[in-house]
Amino acid sequence: FLAMRNVIGLSPRCVASLIVVISFILFLANGWHSSLLPPVLVMSVPVYTGNRPTQSTEDCSTCTGISRTSPGVREPPWAGFGKAPSQLERKAYEQYSLSLIREDGGKLRQQYQCKFEHDSTWPAVPGKPQPIAIVSLLSASVPSLLNNYILGLEVLGYSLNEHCPKSVPRIVMVLENSPCDRLCQRRLRDAGWKMCAAPRIVPPHPSNFRRFRDQFVKLNLWNMVQYERIVYLDADTLAVGSLRGLLHTNVNRDHPMAAAQDISNGVWVSGFNMGVAVICTNGSEFVRLFRLMSGDKVSYSHTMSEQGFLGKVYESTWLKLPFEQNANLAAWTQKREHWKKHAANISVIHYTMEKGWAINARSAYYEIGVFWHERKHKMCYMRCSMVELCDLAAA
Repeated sequence: FLAMRNVIGLSPRCVASLIVVISFILFLANGWHSSLLPPVLVMSVPVYTGNRPTQSTEDCSTCTGISRTSPGVREPPWAGFGKAPSQLERKAYEQYSLSLIREDGGKLRQQYQCKFEHDSTWPAVPGKPQPIAIVSLLSASVPSLLNNYILGLEVLGYSLNEHCPKSVPRIVMVLENSPCDRLCQRRLRDAGWKMCAAPRIVPPHPSNFRRFRDQFVKLNLWNMVQYERIVYLDADTLAVGSLRGLLHTNVNRDHPMAAAQDISNGVWVSGFNMGVAVICTNGSEFVRLFRLMSGDKVSYSHTMSEQGFLGKVYESTWLKLPFEQNANLAAWTQKREHWKKHAANISVIHYTMEKGWAINARSAYYEIGVFWHERKHKMCYMRCSMVELCDLAAA
């Protein structure tokens, strides 16, 4: 600096400007990454747009089942140059890849996050999950049956008033863009439900049964990380006893879900029935399930929709709930002695073979349908009483 100043006779400001210009020229000539950054962090390579590499398909320890070759992950800087990477380079690139995977999984979770209705006291405070919530689903796969399932949710809601603590939140997932008008929403709120809009999840192979086609929306249950655990109840279930056992079911990372054994044609099958389930919420597990489903990586019975899929995924890790916590109506005709043996302790009836609202005096399930209709009549009586009280207060 002093030599340039004395020989050329430039002012300090001019010399400083000249140095900046020369540095910038050298910067462009030699490459910014090689001149400024340590060699380990030099990974400025173009985004890989060809076939995905197959040499790195291990699973992330925190995002089990997610491939490191997800869209947007860059090709390793040493690929195609015949140069073996050093251990330090490989470790740095692995950390870089995992960060992209977590970012991609986070976007997926955000895209399929249920949108809760506005309430200043609900749901749980972000970052501080509540212990548990009860969740159900209002499916609109068959529009003509929508009103029946709303009635089912009403009756279920009123039955939960008797057999479940009021402190446990109750949420019904309503499919986005479903024909649920304000009157329907009011009926559900009066029955004690809060609502959240759930995005549809369409599998590669939809079920042949129309009413089963939207059932993969239940994968959103794993993404409800506002709560540590979810007790899921189908709209065709009815609480007839204390739910204490369900609410205290110990699900965890090793056993992500619990359900009752299913029955078919008079035989107990190896899989479970998804009408009543307890789930350990986990955002990473949601991403894993979604990718297994969307990538068509699991072979299962497409007819049974999400029940067949989850039955395969959790074939060896699901916990078995007792029959009393999901008394499948099929057992009434196919395993009558078994039903009678456990009848005194039944807490949830699941109207599978014939829905509670459709059972009449000529039905083979009339004796069990009586419980549902008694609950419905009690609900209607309570509503009429409330209307009369409101009229008296107004008068």
